[in-house]
Amino acid sequence: MHADRAASALQPSEKVPLPRNALAIAGQHSAAAEFIFAIFAVIGTGAGTALALFYAAHEGVATFYVALYVSFLLVTAIGVTGGLHRLFTHRSFKSNRGLAIFLAIAGTAAGQGFFLRWVYEHRLHHRGTDQPGDPHTPYFDGDRPLGAIEGLLHSHVLWLFKPRPPIEQGTILDLAGDPLWVAIDRWSAWITAVGVLVPALLGYWYDSTLHGFVLGALWGGIVRMFTMYHITWSVNSVCHFFGSRTAGQKHQATNFPLVGLIALGEGWHSNHHEAPASARHGGPGQIDLTYLFLLAMRRCGLVWDLRLPKEG
Repeated sequence: MHADRAASALQPSEKVPLPRNALAIAGQHSAAAEFIFAIFAVIGTGAGTALALFYAAHEGVATFYVALYVSFLLVTAIGVTGGLHRLFTHRSFKSNRGLAIFLAIAGTAAGQGFFLRWVYEHRLHHRGTDQPGDPHTPYFDGDRPLGAIEGLLHSHVLWLFKPRPPIEQGTILDLAGDPLWVAIDRWSAWITAVGVLVPALLGYWYDSTLHGFVLGALWGGIVRMFTMYHITWSVNSVCHFFGSRTAGQKHQATNFPLVGLIALGEGWHSNHHEAPASARHGGPGQIDLTYLFLLAMRRCGLVWDLRLPKEG
């Protein structure tokens, strides 16, 4: 049983033979493609959310579409927090390969850009947190120091429109050597699109009209992505500026309770930067819903070897 489980696992230090040209293609996308993702994330979903709210204010919204919104938000959110962040970026636990694939696809369906780009930039963020070169710190744009307001805007959304650093393949070697993760990266835009199409089709199934299709796409797709974008970006901005910090820490990351709750535990960000490889971000009395999900998956035998902060 243990041998079978290990064979199907995503291991923290897994050595995978590199396919031909894998390192030449993994994670590399045109500047235009990155910019289109940014425009869609900031402007496209903002406009779609405004349209959905305007319609809801005049016509109301059926419980079915609210359920679509909540369910797709939770699935893609756990894909981001448990998958893109804690599993793929930090290798804070070992996972059954099937669950790892699910988390990768769910996180990519959140629409936060290309799969390997997400992992790479977050590892870059930890390499020099809140220092020049950190892609989304509120304190620097490249080497240029930022004031408070400009810094918060930069770390929340404006960094997406700046030239993105070329991916250093060695930083994502553990993922770039696996054709499956490279394929998910290459298909990221299509996975994002399917993440909108599926709730749209469910809306059509519910209402049997184009009206239902559009409402499903809006609430289960666009509004859901808009919500998750700003929750994630709040970790970059709010949780590096407001809140409490651990005594003696050498970075500006903070614990902010509201973000801790709505970001499924990611808002306990000072804790996270003190122990980046830990599967648990919340401390005593701090709710970490992602960690509770991982504990549930461990009971099912799909997750094991959860890494935790060292005592003291």
